Amino acid sequence: MSTRTETIDNLFVTTWRNTKKKVIDQVFEITPLFNRLLENGRIRTQEQGGRYIDVKIRVAKADQNIKFFGKGDTFGTGEKQFLEELSFPWRYLGDSMIRYWEDDQKNRGSAKLLDYVEEKISNHKASLVDKLEGAAFTADASGIGINSLADLIPDDPTSGTVGGLNRATYTVLQNQYTDFSGKTIATDLIPEMRSMINNCSKYKAGTQMKPDMIITTQAIYEELEDILDGLQQIVTSKTIQASLGFGDIMYKNVPIYWCPQCPAGRMYFLNTEHLQFVIDPYAYFDMGPWKEFANSRDRVTQILTTCQLLCDNFRKQGVIHSIA
Repeated sequence: MSTRTETIDNLFVTTWRNTKKKVIDQVFEITPLFNRLLENGRIRTQEQGGRYIDVKIRVAKADQNIKFFGKGDTFGTGEKQFLEELSFPWRYLGDSMIRYWEDDQKNRGSAKLLDYVEEKISNHKASLVDKLEGAAFTADASGIGINSLADLIPDDPTSGTVGGLNRATYTVLQNQYTDFSGKTIATDLIPEMRSMINNCSKYKAGTQMKPDMIITTQAIYEELEDILDGLQQIVTSKTIQASLGFGDIMYKNVPIYWCPQCPAGRMYFLNTEHLQFVIDPYAYFDMGPWKEFANSRDRVTQILTTCQLLCDNFRKQGVIHSIA
């Protein structure tokens, strides 16, 4: 006959397995960026294993021989190397779920026990939301976090490396950027936004030419809302992200959202057709076994995920930075 501790262990594991997909969907649905990636099928699993996620990227036009020709003309046979491979390391996200023996003892009835389990899982979900949202915007100082937008779409894309390749060597790795220093939101932001959308739209790739979302801070969003309202150019969007309360205005039919974790002074222009959040199904928000602490009856388990945020076309992404 199983002990009460084993019964609670099993209830947690079973409840987590039964609700894992719902919890994961809610994690991704509650932030504008991950919600858009989820909508567009850009959150996906990849089973290749290995130390890196490899992404092929076109760095040149291979065909150098196309031309108009006349009678007797010949064609060249030269061809450039046109593909390179970006290698992104897997990143590992984990969280401990702790149960104190005293709490196990207090929640003895069936109804109380179910509430206790759901409360613990709900708390873990909230922690995941906060961590992923923060990691998506701010570069990890330890060097072991996922790629952030600050890494993939930096303020200065002409230096440094991405995926193991030097940005200075390959201009296709350079995103669009505008330094807003010395400019004024009231008179300069709308023109710079227009230029940024056009700059992100002029390179042919995929089926989606222009950005499909803009993310900025709450302060910038509210100033922009005042400007558009004054110009009588307020166009509201009815997206799922808008229903979450993160903004419902549009500019040039591109939805604009604010995010609490977006760094001050920044406005990101994202084409999510070329962004993806990859998860290894080997460790996909999996709960491990419950273990007892040494010299204690308290217990702990870890929920682990192997993941990474990737980009396969940098010229279609942009950032306006240093907005005062």
